[in-house]
Amino acid sequence: MSSKAAIYDDLQQFTTKNKKKSGFDTVVKNSTFYLSVLFGLTAVIIYFYLNALANTQVRETAIKNAQVYLQALAEFRSLYTSEVVVKVRNHGTSHGIQVTHDYRDKKDAIPLPATLSMMLGSRLGGTDSGVSSRLYSAYPFPWRVADQGLNDNFSLKAWQALQSDPSRSYYSFEVYKGKMSLRYARADVMTASCIGCHNSHADSPKIDWKVGDVRGVLEIITPIDSDIGSINSMIQHTLLLLILILFLALVGIRSVMRKLNVRSIEARQLAVQAAEINHKLELEVSYRKEAQQKLLEMSLTDGLTNVANRRKFDQELLAEWRRAKRDGTDLSLIMLDVDEFKAYNDNYGHQSGDEVLSALAAAISVNVQRVTDHFCRYGGEEFVLLLANTSSGQAQQLAEKVRLCVEQLALQHRYSKTGNVVTISLGLATFNPATGSSCDELIKAADVALYAAKDAGRNRLKVHQADEISND
Repeated sequence: MSSKAAIYDDLQQFTTKNKKKSGFDTVVKNSTFYLSVLFGLTAVIIYFYLNALANTQVRETAIKNAQVYLQALAEFRSLYTSEVVVKVRNHGTSHGIQVTHDYRDKKDAIPLPATLSMMLGSRLGGTDSGVSSRLYSAYPFPWRVADQGLNDNFSLKAWQALQSDPSRSYYSFEVYKGKMSLRYARADVMTASCIGCHNSHADSPKIDWKVGDVRGVLEIITPIDSDIGSINSMIQHTLLLLILILFLALVGIRSVMRKLNVRSIEARQLAVQAAEINHKLELEVSYRKEAQQKLLEMSLTDGLTNVANRRKFDQELLAEWRRAKRDGTDLSLIMLDVDEFKAYNDNYGHQSGDEVLSALAAAISVNVQRVTDHFCRYGGEEFVLLLANTSSGQAQQLAEKVRLCVEQLALQHRYSKTGNVVTISLGLATFNPATGSSCDELIKAADVALYAAKDAGRNRLKVHQADEISND
C-alpha cells in the first residue's frame, strides 16, 4: 500500500469515528425525549400486563370457588340422601313422615335432597356475594318445569356437553342478569340411593333411569364484575404511583445528564486534540514500519536479480533443516553456476553479464513454484535451489528442467567451450537431517557435485552420492 493510500485510509477512519461521536451526542442531547418515550412505553406495557394478569387471576379464582361450592352441595346432598331420606323412607313412613318437594305445606314432611341442596346453595352464596345455584334437567318434575328446565342457551349447551362426558365440567364467562359472571356446571349423576324414587314416583317424567345416567345439571353462577372493577381500580392506583416514580426519576436523570453534557463537551474537546496528536503519531509509526519493512526486504533480496540473497538463503536453510530433521524428510540442495562467465564478462562487458544473470534468474524463478522451494543468489554467478521434502529423484528432474530452460534462452556466448549459448552446470546433494549430518555438509556436498559437473565438461548435472559423484 502506498503512503498516499495509507494516509487516505487513516483520514477516513478518523472521519468515521467523529461521525459516530456526533451520533452519540445527538442521543445525549435528546435523552429526555428518549427516556420519556421509554418510560411511557414501560408504563403502558406494565398496565396491560397487570390488567391481563388480574383478569386471569379473577377468572381462575372464580372457577376454583365454583368447584368448592359444587363439591359442598354434592357432598351435602349425598349425605342428606343416605343418612336422612333413605332412613325416613325405610322407617319414617310408619310415623307419617313424608319426603316431598312441598314439605312447607305439609305437616310431618321433610324436603327432597334436590330441594334442600338448592336452599343450602342460596344460603352459602348469601346476598352480598351474588353467588347463586341452579339445578335443571331435560326431564324436570312437572312442578319444576318453569325454573328447572333447559330454558337458556347455556343450559342447553351444558346438558349436551355433560351428556357426552359426565366426568368433565362445563363453564362460560358471560353476562348474566346484567353482570359479567362465571356459569359453572357439573353433571348430577343418578346414584343407587336415588334411582328407586325417581323410577317409582308417580309424577316422574322418566322411569327408566339407570345408575350413572346424567339426571340433571348442577350450576353455580358467580358474578365477577365487582372483583374485576376492584382490581382495575388497584391497577390504576398502582399505575399512577409508577408514573409519579418514573417522572421523578426522569427529572433526576435530566439534571444529571445536563451536568454530564457539560463534562462531555470538555472531554470531547480534549479527545479531539488527543486524537489529532495520536493520528499524527500513528502516521509516523506507519511510515517507520513501512520503511523498516522495505529495508528488511532489501537486506534479504539481491539487488541485481531480485531473488533472495545469501543472507536469506542462510535463514531458510537453517529453518528447513530443522523442519526436515523434526519430520524425518529429505532436504535437497542444487548449486548452479554459469559456465565460462568470466570469459563472457571479459568479452561482452560487465553490464551484459549483469543482464545475463537477471535473465537467468527470471527464467529459473518460473520453474520454482512450490512455497517450500527457495531460489537464491549465492554469490557472483552462483545460484542455489533449496528444495524441502524433496527426494533426490524429484530434485534431479527439476535440475534438468532448469538446465534446459537456461539453454533454451539461447543467450549468445561465442566464447564458451560448451557451445555458442550461455549454459549452466549443476550439482545436487540430498540429505536426511535426521541421520545426524549438518547444513554445512549439505552445502559442501552440493558444491563438490557442482565442481564435478564442471570437470566433466560443463552444461550438465552431477549428483552427490556418499563418497562418489554419479552422472545424471
